[in-house]
Amino acid sequence: MGKSMRPLPKAPPWTFPADLIHRIDRILDERSEVRDNASPELSKLRKEKAYKLASVEHKIQHDLKVARQAGWTPDDAEITIRNGRLVIPMLSTHKRKISGYVHDESATVQTVYIEPAEISKRITRSGKLNMLKNGKSLKYFWPSPIS
Repeated sequence: MGKSMRPLPKAPPWTFPADLIHRIDRILDERSEVRDNASPELSKLRKEKAYKLASVEHKIQHDLKVARQAGWTPDDAEITIRNGRLVIPMLSTHKRKISGYVHDESATVQTVYIEPAEISKRITRSGKLNMLKNGKSLKYFWPSPIS
């Protein structure tokens, strides 16, 4: 270093009040995700969402089982996702056997992918719970401001 250049002074480490760090840790996990128990309202909604998703999964598994037993699905049929929706692969000749919405079809057109109507209704009814995935949820469920 030349005579005119002086080393910069070391910046003091950032310090935060312990209470602030504790409150942030109660709200955010180690991945900076909002914890389920960040507020009572958020905890309740996440539990409700988990229950409704389990209900949807149980119902679509039942519908697949019925369709398999009736011979309406290909032998290797499994629940899959098409256009972001849970669907059952059905043989095209039996596509009207289950009330629902066709979201896709195979390249050979022998299989269609149907979302049972009851599944669609259950997901639509719980649509309010999906707002937990976007930023809007924070303004509703964030604990009171840090004072």
